[in-house]
This record gives sequence, C-alpha cells and structure tokens, in this order.
Amino acid sequence: MEEKVLIEAKNLKKYFKVGANSQLHAVDGVNFKIKRGTTLGVVGESGCGKSTLGRLLLRLYDATDGQIIYDGTDITKLNAKELKPIRARMQMIFQDPSGSLDPRKSVKELIGEPLKIYKACKNRDEYDARIAEIMETVGLDERYAESFSHELDGGRRQSFAGGPGAGRHTHSPFPSILWKNAAPGALRGGTGESFMEYRENKRLNARVSLLGFGGMRFPTDGEGKIREAEAAGMLRRAMEGGVNYFDTAHYYHDSQSEGFLGRALEGVPRDSYYLATKLPVWKVESVSDAQEIFDLQLERLHTGYFDFYLFHALDRKRWQAVKEQGLVEWAEELQRQGKIRRLGFSFHDSYEAFEEILTARQWDFCQLQLNYVDWSFQHLEQVQLRLARRSARSKEVSSLMPRLRIPEWSRIGRTSASIARSSSSMVSASERCHIAGHPTL
Repeated sequence: MEEKVLIEAKNLKKYFKVGANSQLHAVDGVNFKIKRGTTLGVVGESGCGKSTLGRLLLRLYDATDGQIIYDGTDITKLNAKELKPIRARMQMIFQDPSGSLDPRKSVKELIGEPLKIYKACKNRDEYDARIAEIMETVGLDERYAESFSHELDGGRRQSFAGGPGAGRHTHSPFPSILWKNAAPGALRGGTGESFMEYRENKRLNARVSLLGFGGMRFPTDGEGKIREAEAAGMLRRAMEGGVNYFDTAHYYHDSQSEGFLGRALEGVPRDSYYLATKLPVWKVESVSDAQEIFDLQLERLHTGYFDFYLFHALDRKRWQAVKEQGLVEWAEELQRQGKIRRLGFSFHDSYEAFEEILTARQWDFCQLQLNYVDWSFQHLEQVQLRLARRSARSKEVSSLMPRLRIPEWSRIGRTSASIARSSSSMVSASERCHIAGHPTL
C-alpha cells in the first residue's frame, strides 16, 4: 500500500516588494510531495529561498500564489483560528537557536509554553513530568531547567531549540512536520550552527552578529537610485549568513536607504533582527522637528520601534545643540514608550569632545567609525588609546566590541596595532558607556 502524502506544494510562490515597481522572486513555482515518514532535503546557495520555503510551509509567511496541502487540507486558505490545531503538528528548527529562544524565559518555561498554549497537560504534575521527559529526550540534564538560553553552550541551545515544544517560535508539542533550517556551511561537516559570531550583552538584552549590514553603500544606477532587486538579494544573503544587525540613517542614499530597507525587510519577523537608524541632529532646530523626522523614519522602515537609535555624527558643536534643544529628554521619553529600545550616538570629533558626551549621561551604546587602513582617521587612534586606559582600570568589561584584527598591509604601525588589541574590549558599565562596534558589510 502506497504511503499517504503528508504535505504537498503546488506552484508555490513568494514575492517580496522591493520598490514601487519591482519584486524579488524568493520562491517561484515550487512543486513537491512529501510522504509520511520520509525526508526531503532542499539544497542551494545562500539567498536562493530555502528559509523562505520553510517559512511558507509552516505559514510563517503567506504565499503570493500556489497551494500548500497538508493532510488533505489547503492551509493557505485558513485563518489564524483554523490554523491553530494544525500548527500543533508542525515545528521548525531555526538556523540560529538563540534567535528562536526568548532570552527572558528559562529552559523550563520555553519548553512548557506550547504545552500551555495547546493545553497538552491535565495538571501541574503532568506538566512537570512532560518537561522532564522532553529534556531527557534531547539529552539536556534536569539541572538546566531554571537556566536561561544564554547560559547554555551552542550545542545545548540547539538541542532543546529543536526538541518538541521548545522555543518561542516553536508551536508544536507533537510535530508531524519538522523543518530544519541550516546554514550551507553546516553541510560541510560542521556543528550545524551558523559560522557567524555573536556579541551578547545581558544588560542590553542583545545578541548581535559580529558583522552588521550597513545601509550607506547599496548598488545604484546611473541616476544614483538604489538598484533594489540587487540590493535586496545582498540583504537576503546577509541574513542567510547569520547577520541580524541592520544599520541605516535618515539621509543615506539621498534619503532612499530607510525606505528601501523597510520594503526589503517587510514580511521578515520583526523580532528576528536588530534595526538601527539615526537622527540628523544638524537638521533639527526643535523637538517638533525631531519628532517629525522620527515619525517619518518609523513609517519608512515599517516598524513600531527601533532597536538602536543614534544621535547622528555628534561633535562638540552638535552636542551643545542637542542639549539646548532638549533632544536627550525627548529621546528618553520615546525610550520609556518603547519606541526606542537602546539610545546612543555616533561620533566624529576629538577625544576631548568624545569624553564630554560620553560622561554626560548613561548611554546604552555608541558607534565609532573604524578605518583599518587609516587608524588615525577622525582621531580614532587617540580615542582607542584612552579607552584602553579606562578599560585597564576597570574590573567589569562588556563584550559587544569585537576583538580587532589589524591587517598587516595597514598603514598603521606596530604601536597603533598594539593599542587596537589592548582596547578591543568596551568601556565598562562603571564608565557609563557601552560601545557597539560593528563592522558593516
């Protein structure tokens, strides 16, 4: 007797709008059948649409066209209420286990969440027993029950992120469909985790990729307009490689960057990436001016909040204007409202001006422009040297600033390279500043 088809894709398509008249065809006319008890492998280059296909099958994305037939039912036609019992039978193991786990919840809470959602247990005793059973199944010792995901190594995070009912994005206590999303490099004999390194800051509740994606240098046509289809492909490839930090600004690309980035990220789960943009303080004369720009930025980027928000390109003169106009107080109020998650500044001036701004308040982070080829560019050598001295005096050192590796061909000498290595850690919390030093692609 022939095995019953569990899930079937018919002419499945997913297009993302990347401009007024342009679309990215992420998935275009896919057809296949998967019988119960069998495995299907989908292999391809980064950016070819593998992750998008997985999200479509689980209805994390809505299809542009086509059908997904699950156990005889076309799930593309179902609403959220109708989908709920079917989601109990589906599960996705995400490429980055930490990205799929709520950092605010313990292992026990993460595993137990879908059990509660689907009322899979009759009482507390059954609930506790089921959690213990799941932990044993995935090889996780019971002593980790009250631990948080960031307290576990990568292997243990991956184990329970892939276990039944484990994660924030995992809905399934008893899955009949399991979709494993792995980086291409994992197929070459690695651990199964992304090769991307991440910087974790517990105080800021942030786990940010070592490389960020900058929105200042997109490919353009002869008229200076962003080539959106090409740029969207670059963006998607970066995300496939584990990049989760995207940086832009109000005036990048003649004010095109924010709008493009908003369109390109549309449909991507908002909690799967960090979004940073900046206030052009040189164009602001009042709080009302700042608010107008801020509201426009939210609209352009199709979001309700910014993970990182910066006063753009501060120097001593602009810092004085920021203070006089009450912009710090304005931004702090937006932070209390949850529209700004982390408040900081980018900087272009002497160390004396930097220290004045740095010590004026409790900043969440700041951003320094680093030029590997010219270490003295914009006083960076001087800034790094003095930060190194501060770090040397401190017992508590944060970890968001990457360990700098200076190329041998750089114009900087051995002295500067030594400074860079010694100052690679951020200023401590006791120094009232956390610097997110993000090289950008």
